[in-house]
This record gives sequence, C-alpha cells and structure tokens, in this order.
Amino acid sequence: MEGRGGDRGIGKRLAVMKYKRQRKRGVKKSVIEMLSESIDETLDKDEAEEIEELTNQLSSTLKGWISFKKVENVVTARSNSIDVEDLGKWLVSLCRI
Repeated sequence: MEGRGGDRGIGKRLAVMKYKRQRKRGVKKSVIEMLSESIDETLDKDEAEEIEELTNQLSSTLKGWISFKKVENVVTARSNSIDVEDLGKWLVSLCRI
C-alpha cells in the first residue's frame, strides 16, 4: 500500500510542477503581449506626430506659395514695371508668411 501512496505523492508533485510551468509560460506570454501592445501604441503615436508635422509643413508651404502668387499677380496687374512701393508691399507680404 505504501507504493500507491508514494505514487500519488509523485503524481501530485508532477501535476504541481506542470501547473507551475504552464503558469510561467502564461506570465511570459502576457508580458510579451503587453510589451507588444505598448510598442504598437508608441509607434502609432510617433507615426501620428510625424504625419501632423508633415501636414503643418505642407500647409505653411502652400500658404506661402499662395501669398506669393497673390502678390505677384497684384504687381503684374498694375504694370509691367516694378517700382519701390510695389517692392515694399511685396516684402511686407513675405514677412507675414
């Protein structure tokens, strides 16, 4: 009868060891998943910041180009010759950009 009792003890120990191994694997998986999610979120934020920065740069470039074209059209509409007053207005409009 002692053999059976000893077998049960070994079986319990093996079951406990198996449970602990599975638990460790589960913890490792959850840590890896959490790290992966954190990395994904960080990359998404960085990507969004880069897109916003590019959008701002393009927007300011377009505004400058449009302002320049407006001033250029005003100057050429008045006359084909540029006088000092027109140059001054053109410089002022460039400073506002």
